[in-house]
Amino acid sequence: MPSMLVVVPSFPVVTQTFVLREIVSIRDAGWEVHVLTCSTGDATAWDQAKHFGISQEHVHVLNWRTCKLFSIRTVMELSKPIARKAADFAHYGFTLGLRRLNYFHQLSHVKAIQSVDIVHCHFTEAAADTGVGLAQILKRPLTILAHDSFLEKASATGLRKIQRAASIVFCVSKGWVKVWEKATGSNDKLQYMPNSIDIDEFESAATMMAEKSREVVPRTLRAITIGHFHGGKRQGDLVRAAALLKEEGVCLNCTMVGDGPERREVEALAVKYGIETQVVFLGSLTHREVREQLVHADVLVHCSQQESFGIVIIEAMGASLPVVASHTIGADDSVLENVTGHLYKVGDIGTLARRLADLAKDRQRLHSLGLAGRKRVEKLFAWDNRMAQMFNEWQSVIRIHRQNLRTRL
Repeated sequence: MPSMLVVVPSFPVVTQTFVLREIVSIRDAGWEVHVLTCSTGDATAWDQAKHFGISQEHVHVLNWRTCKLFSIRTVMELSKPIARKAADFAHYGFTLGLRRLNYFHQLSHVKAIQSVDIVHCHFTEAAADTGVGLAQILKRPLTILAHDSFLEKASATGLRKIQRAASIVFCVSKGWVKVWEKATGSNDKLQYMPNSIDIDEFESAATMMAEKSREVVPRTLRAITIGHFHGGKRQGDLVRAAALLKEEGVCLNCTMVGDGPERREVEALAVKYGIETQVVFLGSLTHREVREQLVHADVLVHCSQQESFGIVIIEAMGASLPVVASHTIGADDSVLENVTGHLYKVGDIGTLARRLADLAKDRQRLHSLGLAGRKRVEKLFAWDNRMAQMFNEWQSVIRIHRQNLRTRL
């Protein structure tokens, strides 16, 4: 069976369940899979990885930024053009270039990495910094899954370099395909491949949503938002919406899952508006714990400034929750306005509050939107269907690469 090297900037990461699930699926298909990362996750992240059946045995941690500057091996590598190309002195400068020479030298001598049949990168950052150069040194094909939230700001030169080197660039949203094509002037090798979920994992939450729909008198609306606390996620918008609703006599309880540098700022915002008793901050949770929280929610609110996809959106839809989300490239792919939820302009607190107020008054509407969302996930974002497509593409890439090698011989 084939062997794959999965390259990610950091591993494991609590919020990146799709990476964990993909690795498990590759392993369960009989492939040998190894992970290469620059940094490793915290205890919570490793607990989640262990829940998925992933141990540290096949995870290789090496950061090119901290590799030794000078060594005999580094000097030896200077004489190898392919290593110099991978180090990319022109882009990274002389000092980091030397570190990268040592980095690639070390990687190319790890037996498990030497034997892989294909290199697969999550995020263009991992592809640019490691995947492209390593695949060239190993003479292996390269695929990339582009779900970077900052793709619109990425260097066109960098994207072209990745596009030339890769066999396939999988983009997680149709909008990201357009963004990449606009930046590079080419759609060559670009392929739409949305992230997906195991719909069965959310069965209990979907059942609970059906039971809640039978409530005759609407109770307090329970909103949940999930994500890292930084400026781009805009969790403060939900707090402001809750404050507006309180003035109108509508009680919105908010559960906030995640952690990050701006959590305290959002906590202070809840105190400022006098709704701190309505907002609960749970910090980082494992995937299983997030599913448990979805059971108790009525609606997912996603206020993000930008999303390449937004896996939490389809997880909520899989749990039969309606979604109220800001217009982003990712959300526009998954949420159908007035069918599976509502979309609003980023930062438009008034519209967000109105949408939530309408849902608070109509529990049957909550149920119908949530049910439509689950059906949409079953049709378009089912994990098994996605992986079947991925395996077909990977096997085709490996087969073509081997044919090309035989032709050259």
